[in-house]
Amino acid sequence: MIRLSGQALRVGGGGVEADVLRFTVGKLATEPGSPLAARLWYNDAFGQQSSTPGLQITLLPQPGLATLASLGSADRPVQVSVGSLATGGRTEGLNAGYMQLLPKRAAGGGVAVFLAGPQVGQAGYSFFQDGAGDLAEVPLFYNNVLPATPQLAGSLSAVASVSETARRERFDETVRTENVAIRLRAGVIAEVGPGRPATQGSQGLKLPSSCSTVGNLLGCAGAP
Repeated sequence: MIRLSGQALRVGGGGVEADVLRFTVGKLATEPGSPLAARLWYNDAFGQQSSTPGLQITLLPQPGLATLASLGSADRPVQVSVGSLATGGRTEGLNAGYMQLLPKRAAGGGVAVFLAGPQVGQAGYSFFQDGAGDLAEVPLFYNNVLPATPQLAGSLSAVASVSETARRERFDETVRTENVAIRLRAGVIAEVGPGRPATQGSQGLKLPSSCSTVGNLLGCAGAP
């Protein structure tokens, strides 16, 4: 664990890397390419209440909670990397980060925290913040987006899984001929409409009917 405290901290060089990072600051900034890297990942088995945040930042009343852009801005965010598999060559555990911002329920005065780090969704990465979605907490923007809670992320994943399962079941109901569904999933384009599917039965394609014309007329003999 690395603990750093001060009225104004500016991190440069190769940044700061440890299993767990704890900062108590009035102002905090990082140089490009100098992230605050915490290797500890979010453990979904423990849940949000029992998990230890890999990164914890405590804002001092002065100037932290009284000064705009005390912890980054939209164009100059604080560089972080929390719980990422790319940090430290980790090969086990979730590719997810969990951080905590203190003091709790200190929103007001227009103060917000801006962080930037690994893209959420890239290589399955997730980023969670303690207190996300609570209007009484100091707003924290990660890559200029408010982080989701673990519960919300899990709910969205469950909805996506159910939707995909339903889509596959509907596809299999539409294409009933044996072995055809596998071929269609492999890349053949299928069109399903109100008419009889061309993949049903074994008679093959039916050629259009032909007829004999009468003289130079565009019509069939015997046509009304």
